[in-house]
Amino acid sequence: MKITLLQENLRVALNNVSKAVPTKPPLAILSSVLLQAQPTNLQLSGTDLYLGIRAQVLGSTEEVGELAIPGKLLSELVSALPPGKITLESKDAALIITSASGKTQIQGQLSDEFPPFPALSGDQYVLSGQELLQIDTNLRFSAGLDPTRVVLTSLKFEFSPEGLKVIATDGFRLAIQLFPEHSSSEITQLLVPAKALSEVNRIAQAEKIQNLTFSVAKELKQLSFVINDTEIFVRLIEGDYPPYQKILPSSFEVEAEWDGEEFVSQLKRALIFARESSHIIRLELTDQQLVVKSSSTAQGEYEGNLPLSLIKGSGGIIAFNAKYLLDFMTTIKPSRVWFGMNESLKPAMFRAHGVDGYSHVVMPFRVNEGS
Repeated sequence: MKITLLQENLRVALNNVSKAVPTKPPLAILSSVLLQAQPTNLQLSGTDLYLGIRAQVLGSTEEVGELAIPGKLLSELVSALPPGKITLESKDAALIITSASGKTQIQGQLSDEFPPFPALSGDQYVLSGQELLQIDTNLRFSAGLDPTRVVLTSLKFEFSPEGLKVIATDGFRLAIQLFPEHSSSEITQLLVPAKALSEVNRIAQAEKIQNLTFSVAKELKQLSFVINDTEIFVRLIEGDYPPYQKILPSSFEVEAEWDGEEFVSQLKRALIFARESSHIIRLELTDQQLVVKSSSTAQGEYEGNLPLSLIKGSGGIIAFNAKYLLDFMTTIKPSRVWFGMNESLKPAMFRAHGVDGYSHVVMPFRVNEGS
């Protein structure tokens, strides 16, 4: 193959495709980016078998052909080249890159072992760029990170007559967002890898996409997204998602509201003294104030308070991992917090003023009455 193109265009495409190249590939070939010189462009592909990204860069082709090149090495080299025209040429299993600053040769391998990307078709759905950003920002932090519990590393998409619900949980907290405008007569459930969807959002935001259409190939268990000159293929996760409906409280014995900014300050201070107790802090709600407590046998204890508006009930005591609350508060950044609880060991719910259809449920810990 031999093709001439602009370094700045190739650098952007490589940056996107490299996100799908694994650092510890299950197959050696997956550490490579597949380069395919076509009559009018260069096509680049990378995959870890769960996320695949394919991009195209316009160029002037003298000879079509393809070659697999180590992805990290190629990306580092192209990023270090000056802007302007560069030529990529294959010679046996090597790639020769010529630019105004010199010539480099990278050893690659033939493309025979590189896994082909599927040809996808199926039902289509549309999300706005703002909705995709909201899903990635407001929900991803609640998804699991443990690779041994792969189902929890996904975001569950539920299309129904009620709308689109997106759910994330790591088993200790749960975030749910409803988009009522995306109602569907057919009930469809998809487990989308949270990490993969984050890459889709990153590219969509960089390209300033207003609306994003994606296809669902149910037989192949795949999603496909097209964002300008970039295609993204996502393998759906298979398995049984936790029955999250069972932990969603239908009503609350206690409901209250308080200031969001002051709550963040209180949580940060309380966390200083909660490190040796697995970050557990205690919240005490009365009819006039919220008391935030934490203690350390070695360092001391903290007690702070802030005014609250008690909407329902007479108050209560409950304990949480402060990090879960801070994740919610620092991500959503609500000016006012709505809170609902029942018994001290039952799931409690947080909502943010100004974020419609969004709820964050946190599992509490046993309250130590002596603290």
